[in-house]
Amino acid sequence: MRKSFAHIRSRMDPGDHSPGVIPIIERVVHAAGMLDLVDDVAYSDDFVAAGQHALIRRCRIYCDSDMVAAGLTPSLQFRRDQIRVMLDHADVDRHAREHRTTRSAAAIDVWQSQLGGAIIVIGNAPTALFKLLDAIRSGAARPAVIIGITVWFVGAAESKEALIRHPVPTPYFTVRGTRGGSAMAAAAMNALVRMTAGQSNASLTGAEGS
Repeated sequence: MRKSFAHIRSRMDPGDHSPGVIPIIERVVHAAGMLDLVDDVAYSDDFVAAGQHALIRRCRIYCDSDMVAAGLTPSLQFRRDQIRVMLDHADVDRHAREHRTTRSAAAIDVWQSQLGGAIIVIGNAPTALFKLLDAIRSGAARPAVIIGITVWFVGAAESKEALIRHPVPTPYFTVRGTRGGSAMAAAAMNALVRMTAGQSNASLTGAEGS
């Protein structure tokens, strides 16, 4: 692991990215095994601060799939029981059939009333990200942050551009284009958790020394 990250840091050009986001970018690059991914990373200026604040107040974490949830590493910043996999709701299948939509999009409808103030981690279906953005545009409570790293060749790039250009500003992190997936989304979340834990430890050390 140390050698991998040393390799990334020696070869990755951070470009104009904010220093505060570099640890997250490094984790996503590591998960993908693609150094050029750095050029496609996009995020809002308030992503890190908003995500850390949400974690500190023990928000819920909603994932679009079991694979994303399985990739998250519990720490002092959150417990496993804070994670919800949106597809697991008993009403998702019925809602998808009735509305002739994907289970991922149906899951957003079913869970919509509980997503305000939460961290949303989407690493698969573009339909879930589109549906979430539509809900926010229609007046649904905004999540604390959205990690939207959808994948595949139909709708992935478009859903991420919609996230970046959304008229209702919501803190976000994404990777432009067709590349994405559960591992990358979970890596971004885990990096945010690590940074939050480091900040909390630094604050505690400062308080003890004052």
